[in-house]
Amino acid sequence: MEGFKIRGELAVFRLSLFTFDENFKELDRSIEGMKPSDEPDDSTMFEFGDATSPLLKAASRCLQNFTASAMTLVDQTRSLYREWYEPKGLIPDYQGRVGRRSRPIVASWVRSQ
Repeated sequence: MEGFKIRGELAVFRLSLFTFDENFKELDRSIEGMKPSDEPDDSTMFEFGDATSPLLKAASRCLQNFTASAMTLVDQTRSLYREWYEPKGLIPDYQGRVGRRSRPIVASWVRSQ
């Protein structure tokens, strides 16, 4: 019975990885679509509330989806660690690793605000 539970949790995690990857691809395409062409004309000018508004909305939606899928992966990874690894002491420095890796990212984001 435990094997089926683990298999199901891994299937959900794989789906989350797939969703994250697809959201990244969609965000990348959305950003690429906002770049002006090599030969700009009046239709390629970027002005808020103009023809680019749908592009900005699409990019914003893609960014939201990408961020949400990234946070889902973070939460699932944390949950799987606590359930599978922490009780057995298999990765004793896990929390330290997470802290060391995330601290510079958070600090750089705060500095940029």
